[in-house]
Amino acid sequence: MAEIQNIPLNEKLRDSNPKINRNFENINEQLEGHIASNEAHAAENITYSGEVATAENVKEAIDKIDSRITEIVSQSGDDNTEIVDARDGYPVLGGRLDAMDVEMDDRIKKEPYVVNVMDYGAKGDGTDDYQAFVNAYNACPAGGVLHLPIPSVKYFLSQTFTVSKPIKIKSDNKVYEIEGGNEKVSIIEFANTVTTGIKVTSYNVSIEDLVVRCTNVTSNFIAGIDLDSPTGGGMRFTRIVNVVVVLAHEYGIGIKGRNLIVSYLENVRTFQGEYGFYMYQAGTSITFMNCWATANLRQGFHLDDQVYISFVNTACDSINGQEDAYYLKNCRSVKFEATGAEGGQTAFRFEDCNGVAMHSAFAIGMGETGAVATFCVIKGQTRNVVFETCVDETVSNLPNVYYDSTAGYPIIMNSRFDKGISENGTLLTLPGGTNNKGHFQLGRFSLSDNPAGTGLTILAGRGMAVQGQRFGVLNSTMSAWMSYLESDGCFYLSGIPALPPASAENRGKIYRVQGASGVADSIHICQKTASDTYTWTKIG
Repeated sequence: MAEIQNIPLNEKLRDSNPKINRNFENINEQLEGHIASNEAHAAENITYSGEVATAENVKEAIDKIDSRITEIVSQSGDDNTEIVDARDGYPVLGGRLDAMDVEMDDRIKKEPYVVNVMDYGAKGDGTDDYQAFVNAYNACPAGGVLHLPIPSVKYFLSQTFTVSKPIKIKSDNKVYEIEGGNEKVSIIEFANTVTTGIKVTSYNVSIEDLVVRCTNVTSNFIAGIDLDSPTGGGMRFTRIVNVVVVLAHEYGIGIKGRNLIVSYLENVRTFQGEYGFYMYQAGTSITFMNCWATANLRQGFHLDDQVYISFVNTACDSINGQEDAYYLKNCRSVKFEATGAEGGQTAFRFEDCNGVAMHSAFAIGMGETGAVATFCVIKGQTRNVVFETCVDETVSNLPNVYYDSTAGYPIIMNSRFDKGISENGTLLTLPGGTNNKGHFQLGRFSLSDNPAGTGLTILAGRGMAVQGQRFGVLNSTMSAWMSYLESDGCFYLSGIPALPPASAENRGKIYRVQGASGVADSIHICQKTASDTYTWTKIG
């Protein structure tokens, strides 16, 4: 305690002032020493005045607050509306917090692991980034993302980049303009010595938002992106989206993996190669959406041995007079919807295919080096083909749809050509062959500006039933609307304005011709006369 000197009441003021001053000095010295000391200050000895009700000292206030917090977190009742809402249906707030921790952990596990190639040494300035890509790829787990930020110039790789585990490769931007030097996407450029750019051998691989190209046109660059699983069965669920492949000499996108199933290509463009998209070896359920093959030397889309294939809003053009825009062989269940071809020789070519449906297909002969000569050529054991709402604007006198059965295979069976227009040539040619059997239906077609030849030519259609209806002929100078040669099948013609020639080949054939408006149908038979000539006789 501070030393305090008593001052008598009867002492004069001038005598007591020094004593009073010394007393204050002693008290201040004691307080300052107490404040600076390490001695504990008991909370129960500190008077409290505040918000905690009934608390008379600091200890009581702290104890009451601690008790309340414990009650809120672990065993609060239902008397507080805010606390009940905070529990969100859980008996106690702690239960909700535990559940939130589990949910957060689950979300973290589901988020893809992103690896940035620049964090592993990639520069993107035109120097060799191959080893940096390999290091980043090795660090990227299955299901992760290999991120390629838009570089200052490009990523240059001196070797093939192989992807053998399920990851996604993508950049920042989906907008790309490769023409005019205006490039707004990550570019991977491969050295002249590289034959394959990106080689994929795993399932569930995505490649997005990239330009893949080689250094120059004289390189050994064969394939831009090659999907190839030599062991078989490992190429499922592949996605290629917003990708451009330039200057791959053999093919831009090569799909050669066995059992490539449920895969998807969208907004993919190939430029300047033998083939744009080249597929073979048992692919199943593959979709081409908004894909474009341009300036290819041979074929835009080449498919061999594929099943369940969809082409939606795809295009193919040629500046080099390519052979075929779309070539399909040994394919089953193929759908074309809103597809087009420009330039080259043949828009569509089908060999030994079964189940091809073409809806809103378009061909126009405006290629820089020549026109599409034929809208469609069908060969081999092709059957169940449907043409619907198709437009052919070629500038060739060749048949718009030509069936080639030189090998003697049965063709055409159960096919239909409906709702379309054909310009500048013969609509359809069904050539010779003893096995041309089945049913072929023509319906609601227009022929326009055909400069020569016939609208429909059927050669040796033995045992074939052909049905036609609602035809129109516009501005035509054709020598004949329809011509039959060597035909001994039964033809059912509805709405055809003229009978085939009366000849020995047609002897005994019966035709039913639908009359015009207000005119009854008529039935005719081809008979031999006494003068050894042939004539059509109306029999009904």
